[in-house]
Amino acid sequence: MLDCGLDTTSVLQFLPLPLFTNIPAQVYLQDLKECVGCVFVDSQLEENHCRKILLMEELVNFMERVPKAQSATCWKNKEIQRLLPSPLKDAVEMSTWKRCYSIQDVNAALRKVQLVGYSQKVELFGAVQVTPLSSGYSLGSSNWIIQSHYEKISYVSGSSLLTTQPMDQSALKNSDVLIMTGLTQMPTQMESMTIRAGGNVLVPCYSSGFIENTNLGSTPFYFISPVANSSLELFHNKQSKVYLPEPPFPHLIQTNKLKHYPSIHGDFSSEFQQPCVVFTGHPSLRFGDVVHFMELWGKSSLNTIIFTEPDFSYLDALAPYQPLAMKCVYCPIDTRLNFHQVSKLLKEVEVLNTHLELL
Repeated sequence: MLDCGLDTTSVLQFLPLPLFTNIPAQVYLQDLKECVGCVFVDSQLEENHCRKILLMEELVNFMERVPKAQSATCWKNKEIQRLLPSPLKDAVEMSTWKRCYSIQDVNAALRKVQLVGYSQKVELFGAVQVTPLSSGYSLGSSNWIIQSHYEKISYVSGSSLLTTQPMDQSALKNSDVLIMTGLTQMPTQMESMTIRAGGNVLVPCYSSGFIENTNLGSTPFYFISPVANSSLELFHNKQSKVYLPEPPFPHLIQTNKLKHYPSIHGDFSSEFQQPCVVFTGHPSLRFGDVVHFMELWGKSSLNTIIFTEPDFSYLDALAPYQPLAMKCVYCPIDTRLNFHQVSKLLKEVEVLNTHLELL
């Protein structure tokens, strides 16, 4: 399987997991609470159980910080569900929703995984040779060359030419078939007016994304994640004997503007300065350190939250936090290849057959 994603959109049906205070809500029904006119499940978060290795450790850590004793069962009764308001009554395949896996589950899964470095050739059953290539889109993202004695197939997933470690194009040349997916037409930009007005910028994001260059003077950038250190080290160290990527975010790291912390506790609480830009998860706003910042900054119009991840509806993510005074900007930062770049790429790699898919 290629591009096996992690679907966490089901968590939008649940109340956030705050670190300190509880989100004000009224009891609606067993397992359910009403918050600002919407009904949410009040229990341990559950999700459609697909897994993506890069995010598993972070997800487990977020869940284990603020455990809830109860698990939701009552609302899953079909007779009760059909009487509930949307979107709960429209939820499907709830039998597949499960509590988050443990760190033991993660380690057991990783023991079955063969780690492969970029440009490393791997033989499969003596029939084909597969090679991962940097796609340049996010940490660990890959394109693939699948080659037999007779044919060469290149699979290009969400890829970018705009990052400090852009996609590897040369290996795609002379492919018999080129399969491309995850193209985009979205623009990229960053909010700076908030900082100049003395407010703070909150960017709810995954730990595997990237940070683009901005001109905000001495404003501190904070990257808060249980896997922040390992995410940055992924670029600093060799991923294999044959591949050494360039360092990420050189404009921030080399000037010591980007500071990373495992959580808001410890060193962060004593070194924290405002105004600032904070990158932290989870983009659903249901769990992780971002919940704390929503409670801390949400009531001030000086502050801004920027939704850069296209996976979640920002209206659904913000639903439990109404009324909200902070400014909201929906600006998905998506550097994946657009159709203009694809047209140029196809001329350079000289592919016999091409299949394009827009996701």
